[in-house]
Formats: sequence, structure tokens, C-alpha cells
Amino acid sequence: MKMKKIQDPNNFYHLFIDNKISLQTFLEYLLTIIDKSEILEHRIKSLEFLNNMKVMNKTAHRLIENNLVSDENYIIRALSFKYLLENESQPALRILKWAIKNDPSSRFLREIKKYLYSDKYLFILNAFNQRVEIISQNLRLDSTEILFLIDLGIELNTVNLILTNFEIYYIQAENLLILIKDERIRELNLVLNLEYIPESIKSLTELEVLNLSYNKLTYLPEAFENLKKLKLLDLGWNEFVEIPGIIKKLPSLKVMNLDHNYIEEIPEELYPLIEKVNISLVNNPLAEN
Repeated sequence: MKMKKIQDPNNFYHLFIDNKISLQTFLEYLLTIIDKSEILEHRIKSLEFLNNMKVMNKTAHRLIENNLVSDENYIIRALSFKYLLENESQPALRILKWAIKNDPSSRFLREIKKYLYSDKYLFILNAFNQRVEIISQNLRLDSTEILFLIDLGIELNTVNLILTNFEIYYIQAENLLILIKDERIRELNLVLNLEYIPESIKSLTELEVLNLSYNKLTYLPEAFENLKKLKLLDLGWNEFVEIPGIIKKLPSLKVMNLDHNYIEEIPEELYPLIEKVNISLVNNPLAEN
């Protein structure tokens, strides 16, 4: 516990802002923690401080480049990518492109994606799009839908492809099952302890069956209105306190499961919908009234 406290970069940050240590000393502490600490949260926090400081330093560059290429943790690699991206240089550009092309984790791609969608970094976005296209070809899936799977944090290099015939096949991983036809997702089953659904779900315009049961969802994003072909929606065993109003914009919806949530009432404006959609509300507070 004492060693953890000593290594905590927040302690050095407070010393720095209180003018008890110099910027150079603070930087040296951060680099030592990034390089030597066995506590992941301290390494991550130190990299965040380093990124915010925007310090251009040869020693820092050398260490960060090494992290980007060889560190075992994808968050460390992504923060290292951010540092090199924002301290632009030609050598760094080559390493950034190499990382986009070769990093083994699609979670790394998810982390760096949020840095790239800026006019300032269009020079590197093309490399990212090329990597997505390669994944798309390997999984035989439309590239826009690949972006949604990346946003979910699914490790796409470890999924299994289950071929059934030339038209239909499955992508399978732990707590994930996807049915694909004509390179588009038709059925999606996700049990990933999710607290939210990425807005990029809007790309799944051919989706017909969506199972999001046993997650931690409390709402559905507005992007759901793009799912015009969705017929079955399973939201059982989540944390909804009300029926998601966005379902009014799903013209093909026939069945929806909201069992085992925390819904207490049905809004009047949803009554017409209930006559068209088979909605199950077993084990909600509503059922007790």
C-alpha cells in the first residue's frame, strides 16, 4: 500500500502545482512510472498527464514509441499513439501508420478512433479506414458495421466464423453471436455488460433481431430510429425504468421483451403501439400494481 501511494502520479502532480517540484522533475517522475510501474492505473494516469502537458522531449518520445510498438496493454498503446499523434513528426507518422496496420487489438482501434475524426488528423485517417476495410474483408461484413463492432470493444481477431452456407454465416465470441447474410448483420445477440449502445448502431439498417438482454442498459440512443427492419427486440434483465420511447420509430417491430426491469407505468402515448407490438413486462413493478 505504501509503495502504491509513492508511485501514484497524482501525488507528484499536486507537488508540481504547489511549486514543490519543477516541471522537469515532474516529467521525470511520470516517465519513470510509465516505464517501471507494475500498477496499470498509475501508468495510464501518467500518460494522461504527459498528453495534457504536451511536452516534446526526446527521452519521452523514445519511451512512448517503445510503448506503442510493444506494450501489452491496449490502453497504454492507445495513449502512446495519442502522444505521438499530437506531437507530429515524420518519424512518428511512420510509426503511427505501422501501429494502425499491425496492432493486434481492435480495442486499440476503438481507443484511437476518437482521436482521428478531426480535420487536423485526416492525414492518418486513411490508414485507419484501410485497416477497417481489411477486417471487413476477413469477416465478410460491411465496413460500416465493422465500425459498430469496434465501438462495442469486441476483439475481432479472436472471433470464430461459423459457415452454414454461401448466404448465411455466424460470427461467434464469448457472449456474442451474430448472424450475417449478404455481408450485413441480420441478427445480433450481445451480453457484454453494456451500459450504453454506441450511436454507430445506426449503420445496422438490415438488422431484424436484436437481443440485448442481461446488460446494464437504461436507455436506447436516437440512432435506433435507423433500424427500420427490426422485428424483435429483447431488453430483458436490464435497468430500464421506462419503456424506451424510440420504439415508436421502429415500423417493423413486432415483439419486444422488457421482462425483469424497473418499469412502473406505461405512458398513454404508447398505448397505440402496445396494440401492434407484443410487449412482455413480466417482473416489473408495473406487474405488481
